[in-house]
Amino acid sequence: MPSRRAWGAVASVLVGAVVVLGGCTPGGGSTPVGTSGGTTSATSSGALTTSPSGTSSTATGSWTALPYPSDVPEAARPHTDAGAEAFVRHWVDVQSSAWTRPEAGLLPLLCLPTSKSCANTEATAAELVANRRHYSGTPVSITSAVIFGPREGALSVLVLSVQEERSIIDDKGNVVEKVPRSSGTLDFRLVWQGERWWVSGIYVDLHT
Repeated sequence: MPSRRAWGAVASVLVGAVVVLGGCTPGGGSTPVGTSGGTTSATSSGALTTSPSGTSSTATGSWTALPYPSDVPEAARPHTDAGAEAFVRHWVDVQSSAWTRPEAGLLPLLCLPTSKSCANTEATAAELVANRRHYSGTPVSITSAVIFGPREGALSVLVLSVQEERSIIDDKGNVVEKVPRSSGTLDFRLVWQGERWWVSGIYVDLHT
């Protein structure tokens, strides 16, 4: 059942939350990657308590990148802090679409194949499609976001988010599951490879 798509399951391997980023961070498009020192009032580096481990930040083997989606906005393409944040914004918009339409096959175009969080999020989309179910609305809202800096070979983009109270609806309009409201800190790890950003992992710290 899709209940494991809520924050509790996200915490286990960081499935990743379905988010639409509503906050903004300081820094312009010309800021070099990983050098932004500003923070938003709602974000702090100490908010993340989950210790990431076991996630590769680069592609391995003979993996060939999938075609770059044409809908990636221009703001999300530069190799800058602002570009990284815009890419995260786009990623979570795509994930939201994948769960609310629903539609499978969107997220692999934006993720490294080594990302377990992306794989689990994509699996959720595929299951929703197979069961003819969807989220009743955008599951998560972002209250703020900030470039944290390099972590384990990747650029860390921290976002504070609120999982909204939503329902999972079947194809007959029946509510099959309720998703409760909660909040958390998401740590998106991005790598720059092949002249573009990729999500290499996502980690979460749950709040009350």
